[in-house]
Amino acid sequence: MKKKVLWYIGVVFLAVAFLAGCQTMLTHVKATKAMHEGRYDESISLYKEVLKKNENNVEALKGLGEAYLRIKMVSEAAATLEKAHRLDPDDKVAGINLGLACNMAGDYDKALQVWRPYVEKEPDSNLSAVIRKQMTLALYKDAAKKAKAAVGQEAALQAAPGEPHALAVTYFGDKGLAAQSRPLQKAMAAMLITDLSKAKSLKVVERIRLQKLLEELQLGTSGLVEDKTAPRVGRLLGAGKIVTGNMMGVGGDKLDVKGLLTNVPTGGEVGRQDASGLVNEFFKIEKAIAFGILKDMGVQLSKEEEATIGRYATQSYPGLLYYGEGLDAQDRGEWDKAVAIFQKCVKEDPTGPCVAALQEAPSSGDAEASVDASAMSESVGVAAEAAAAAEAAAASDASGGGGGGGGGGH
Repeated sequence: MKKKVLWYIGVVFLAVAFLAGCQTMLTHVKATKAMHEGRYDESISLYKEVLKKNENNVEALKGLGEAYLRIKMVSEAAATLEKAHRLDPDDKVAGINLGLACNMAGDYDKALQVWRPYVEKEPDSNLSAVIRKQMTLALYKDAAKKAKAAVGQEAALQAAPGEPHALAVTYFGDKGLAAQSRPLQKAMAAMLITDLSKAKSLKVVERIRLQKLLEELQLGTSGLVEDKTAPRVGRLLGAGKIVTGNMMGVGGDKLDVKGLLTNVPTGGEVGRQDASGLVNEFFKIEKAIAFGILKDMGVQLSKEEEATIGRYATQSYPGLLYYGEGLDAQDRGEWDKAVAIFQKCVKEDPTGPCVAALQEAPSSGDAEASVDASAMSESVGVAAEAAAAAEAAAASDASGGGGGGGGGGH
């Protein structure tokens, strides 16, 4: 008799638990439906009900965080999505929406930190395509914020030694260059930074950080850093060494490039680099300058690093000019113009640096969406649904293909 009573109690307990679970699931479905229909306050209330039953329900935390984003309650969204991301670091939507919330809150460093691993892991996904453009915008905003802070704290930075292996590369002067060749300034800096970053022992300052500092110092128009002011710029960028230089046109079709590597704390010369050749052989000149800088810094390259740095990203001179022109338009906030230039560049040079630049280039619409939490969250939702559908289709095809292969084997 006692065993039968215990059995009945067990059955009742399971039934109650099952019904409670069903009720929670139903509440979650209602919350999601309310959010998709734009009833955000109702959605928030329902998600909170679900979380009363289980405060670590990741799906409910994701939904609540997204609902907060839709009504621009950014700090609440960030806190909620931070918890969801901590509980399930592999959840794409939680991480990406957390990045959006941080971005909206002005914590660009955190947004980039959250976004970067996902984009590196799944570079070709629909979500990465959306986020990559937002990362570019966040880089510009973060660089502007850091530049303003550095200039405001310049007195305190005077005594800072800078990181010995941190290197800043400035724009080279363009003495005697034809007007149509001036985009080489930014192309040169971008290519040097890309190549030097491949040396694992170096920490190379991003070009966008340099650009925003020059603007803060009101040097953005000329973009030039004189040798005597280089240590100041290097200190503000936290670099231990800084590269300045000049590109001089000779006789219309020749180019002479001279670089100067300066020790930031002392202002002393570390080394000089010199390379020359035909203008349309600019790629060889850039490589010679890059390897010269590495030699003067005493960097010991592995064979793999040496081969990677020596590999040409492009050998299209017109493509290179388009690349520099596109970067310049982007620096001025002319987003659509930059996209159009990069598109022309890709047609001219389908394997060069403009391919990645175009993938990362935001349009004016992306720039507007970056300050609209609701629009960005919706874009991520649409991309996530498309990605899920693509994954499901791929899984179905794989399953079907596997079955067909098995039949052929018999």
